[in-house]
Amino acid sequence: MGDRMRQVNSMLREAVSRVLSQVRIVPDGVLLTVTRVRTSSDLRQARVFFTVFPSKYAADVHASLRKSRRAIQNNFADQIQLKYTPRLYFAADAHEQKAQEMEELLDTLQDSSSSY
Repeated sequence: MGDRMRQVNSMLREAVSRVLSQVRIVPDGVLLTVTRVRTSSDLRQARVFFTVFPSKYAADVHASLRKSRRAIQNNFADQIQLKYTPRLYFAADAHEQKAQEMEELLDTLQDSSSSY
């Protein structure tokens, strides 16, 4: 991936993050983080990867993102300055999810070993 695409992805990640902080999608006590954005080479589509903490709300947040995509897209278009506004697609970030699950497992193991 070239420097230009890295810059575009970074700019889009920041813009989506700003929009999502303005549009109330997640319930109180739930943290939604945009981890990365992958934009197609023609800049017409962008996949937004996200994580949710606590992870038990991930499916609900993903459904809310899909349902609110049009409103998010409209607000997002005002935030960026590209020839085309990429169509946003949301996906849970599996890498971050796995890391979180591993941390929870390690915490559980540590708690159980300290009780001996």
